[in-house]
Amino acid sequence: MTSEIQHIPFWKHRMILTLFIFCCTAALGFTGQTLIKAGLNQVQVANHSGFDWMLHAYTNLRVIAGGLLVGIGFLLWIAVLSRLDLSQAMPMLAITYVPWLIIARVALKENVTLAQWVGVVLISVGVYLVLRK
Repeated sequence: MTSEIQHIPFWKHRMILTLFIFCCTAALGFTGQTLIKAGLNQVQVANHSGFDWMLHAYTNLRVIAGGLLVGIGFLLWIAVLSRLDLSQAMPMLAITYVPWLIIARVALKENVTLAQWVGVVLISVGVYLVLRK
């Protein structure tokens, strides 16, 4: 019994790599923005105001780490934009609202309403319709 190696066309490899880069971009964005928000929550609790608040916010380690991750995600986003049409890339970005709500609820203990969930479902359906060919 012999097994044949299936040949995957080049364009499928390219799309898989693009989707992988997009997922990395999204993961860096989720993590970075969550760190930034957590750091800002710490600063807010300290009741700083004006320049003092900015100094504490911009020197908070979570804010700095989050900013670095968001920056790296931006560099990867450039790679995604170089591989896809803007009409494909931007709707893909909108699909990230689903994990954003989960992160806001679980990691940051924010109240997420039913209306927000319904809105995200509608956005997700819209993204599917836009990306469908």
